[in-house]
Amino acid sequence: MEFCKTNPPLRLLRSPVAEVKSFDGVKFIALDGSWLMLRGSGTEPLLRIYAEAGSDAEAEKLLKLGARLSRQL
Repeated sequence: MEFCKTNPPLRLLRSPVAEVKSFDGVKFIALDGSWLMLRGSGTEPLLRIYAEAGSDAEAEKLLKLGARLSRQL
């Protein structure tokens, strides 16, 4: 997770990342309001990936980006 905090993606979809929050995982928030969050479980060896975007298709793209980022952890 530290890697994600210090090396955030430059963009989510086509929108620049405006903010990185790290209080309950790592959450990347884009200027257009879309976001991607990676959150490790505190009790199990699991990583949960959450996303919100303007459409289901865009949210799916963000989830795939999250899966790619998780391989770098």
